[in-house]
Amino acid sequence: MFSYAYYQENESLIEDAEYDQICRDLITNWDDITHWHKSLLNLESLKAGTGYDIKYPERVVGAAIALIKENN
Repeated sequence: MFSYAYYQENESLIEDAEYDQICRDLITNWDDITHWHKSLLNLESLKAGTGYDIKYPERVVGAAIALIKENN
């Protein structure tokens, strides 16, 4: 949701440092993560600290837009 908000809606919902920490946590735990959206992430992009190339499912888009509205 944070990546969608940032890259598609030009909205920063969290600080860059927090986003970077989320990426590091995902990388550290990558082999143990079982989530239906894991296949949408690219490990190399996470290592670079970017979510630019994520293919966002509609449920993520909807949740991100709701979060943006809530924070504005």
